[in-house]
Amino acid sequence: MNELVQMIVQKTGLTQDKVQMVVDLVVTHLKEKLPGSVGSHLDSFLSTGGVATTAGGVAEKAKSVVAGLSSVFGTKDA
Repeated sequence: MNELVQMIVQKTGLTQDKVQMVVDLVVTHLKEKLPGSVGSHLDSFLSTGGVATTAGGVAEKAKSVVAGLSSVFGTKDA
């Protein structure tokens, strides 16, 4: 999640403390609104550098999130 915070700080010029507070608020809100298994994927995504700068890293993380969503909604393929 630190990578996301740093990216927002650089793009907006806001302080790191303010950005961290907003990111925490958004993540908490998403976790409350999403089904439990998706929320855990969100935690995993953010804690392992989900906002990766390499295309491969982003693609792999996206596959993981899609797989989690697929299991929630009962689709066969991710």
